[in-house]
Amino acid sequence: MTQPLKTLITEDSLDFALRHISHYYDTDFFPRTEEFLAIGHSWNEVKNFILESDLDSIISATPLVEPWPKTKSGFRIVHRPEPLDSIVYAALAKTVAPHVEASRASPEIACSYRISESDRSFFADGSGFKIYRERCEKLSTVYPFVLSADVADFYNKIYLHRLQNAIQLATDTPQGISKRIEYFLTALNTKASQGIPVGPAASIIMAEATLIDADQFIYSRGFEHVRYVDDFRIFGNSLHELQALQQDLCVYLHENQRLSLSPGKTHISKSDEFLHEELNNQYQLEKLEILGEIEVVNPYTMEVVDFDFVVIENAGGVLLDALTRIAKFESLDLGVIRAIVRRARAHEIRDIAECLLDNIAFFSPAINDIVLYLDSITDAAFVASLSAKIQGLCDHSATNLRAVRLWLEWYFSRHLELLSIPKIRSFVFSSKRLRPQARAAITMNNQSWVKDRKNQLLHHAYWDRRSILLAAQVLSKDEREKWLAPIIRGGNLDRMDKWMATWVLDGAPDSFSLDDDLPF
Repeated sequence: MTQPLKTLITEDSLDFALRHISHYYDTDFFPRTEEFLAIGHSWNEVKNFILESDLDSIISATPLVEPWPKTKSGFRIVHRPEPLDSIVYAALAKTVAPHVEASRASPEIACSYRISESDRSFFADGSGFKIYRERCEKLSTVYPFVLSADVADFYNKIYLHRLQNAIQLATDTPQGISKRIEYFLTALNTKASQGIPVGPAASIIMAEATLIDADQFIYSRGFEHVRYVDDFRIFGNSLHELQALQQDLCVYLHENQRLSLSPGKTHISKSDEFLHEELNNQYQLEKLEILGEIEVVNPYTMEVVDFDFVVIENAGGVLLDALTRIAKFESLDLGVIRAIVRRARAHEIRDIAECLLDNIAFFSPAINDIVLYLDSITDAAFVASLSAKIQGLCDHSATNLRAVRLWLEWYFSRHLELLSIPKIRSFVFSSKRLRPQARAAITMNNQSWVKDRKNQLLHHAYWDRRSILLAAQVLSKDEREKWLAPIIRGGNLDRMDKWMATWVLDGAPDSFSLDDDLPF
């Protein structure tokens, strides 16, 4: 694909991509990475490079993958693309997003993540789950039967050529953009024709585009339905007509999308049973009660700075009570745990920290939110008060989960009070990844760590190589200059390495001028 990217995306879409990723995330299952500060520091150069390049020049490596624990059992694969790939992916999504939104069914049908863009968010109006629930309740009082259907392994099964068709029907302006998106995603997948990255917000745009025609198919058959991502609730007057529709929908999804419905999550029930068992059972009612007590935070982002919170009376006690109650649920509800933890993070409420530490295995599917909360309240007094429990995480069985270890390494590496504890320090420096070790070396001002590795820089792969460069900020200015300046001028490293080296050489500033509130 030799077509320059400037024929597909604009400077404005790239600016949006950097603002979006810097304010929110490149992928919501991984900690923020310093590469985007380096990119922002050299933004004009980076932006011009992207615009003048073709896709083959941009895509440098396959995304990082990790198994993420599900709430009941098993894992799903989540992704972190290379930093430049993330920027380009968000810019491509920005370009087609308004057209995808215009082609979707109404918000009363396709409830999830309506595209209402701000200068840095795809989904300024939140997730749409409340609308989904209200519509389910209303239609359950009108129709006696409901078909619940769930697409099996949706993101990983999206057939990229069918996605291309869907985008092309929504828009092919600039000309050929749908095929370039297909090509880009196929290249990320190392030529596999199925699957989109799990984690980037841009993938939500692609997922919604994929199911536009499924909503049209159901609507054209005369049924009322609602959909939340890949969960359909289709309402009808008889068991027979819904059975017929279920079969037809199976055939349609297979022939047109190569998708299938999950046998374990697809069934027909009476609407009153659906209301009782799915919407208004004891678990759901208790869940709603908890959410009502603490107020819900926008589930789109792990950030809490977008919201003006009023501190509720006895906030710590209310949140701890809510957390204690959900710890007794049969399985973890991600919406509730996120709401509790984000509310506590917004107010720097420490009351729930001990309960989280005590139940870390049960809460592990929300480890990203939990660690961001712990990070926000950690200081010397906090570490002293819960030192034994924090140290206990190092040999807890939950650290066998790679996602848990990933986030704990990030958390420990950022706090000198934690790294002063030998057990925690050993935990970080025994990591198979160099990034947490590099962060810890910076936190501890440990020059020996980077000096021991800088001569072996070229022997490492992308992320580890940039981690060594990142840690160079602890070296003296003269030593940084003598090591990094030739690297920047030379031809042995790629552009992202050089941008990282430039940022470190210039003092690794934690913000850049594209936006006033972008520091990590």
